[in-house]
Amino acid sequence: MRLAQRVGERDPKLSNAMYKDVEAAVKWVRTQPNVDADKLAIVGASVGCSVAIDYAAHDKSVDAVVCMTPGEKYLGVDSTRDIKKTGTCPILLLATEAEREATDTLAGLAKNATGEIVGKGRVHGTRMFGRIDGIEKKITAFLRQNVYGISAGKGQ
Repeated sequence: MRLAQRVGERDPKLSNAMYKDVEAAVKWVRTQPNVDADKLAIVGASVGCSVAIDYAAHDKSVDAVVCMTPGEKYLGVDSTRDIKKTGTCPILLLATEAEREATDTLAGLAKNATGEIVGKGRVHGTRMFGRIDGIEKKITAFLRQNVYGISAGKGQ
């Protein structure tokens, strides 16, 4: 299938099928012991944000999505289209000041999406971990609230 070459060429057909990779991963995870198969959250970074939003548009069982530095159309995956199809799934869009444009745009397109600017400068995707104060707690609190209904400071 020449996957490496197609990725290098930024083949939009391949990119727009990436949600199927998430679909396969979700199917596998739900068969694992000690996994609550009725609860599903997806966290994406950079182009993974587009894939997470696209997957949530296809699978209404997704309880929550977190996106770290989303884009409007990474590698041809149109998040401005897909976010409108995510229904009521809570989506947290995180970006630093220098990369806020897509976060602001996407948050404005869906009532279920919230955009937050979490720092100054440019800190992209997973590089936020360990560099943006409190980012891990922010993500965890969002997921606990929206997947399990546990508010900050309550429960486990």
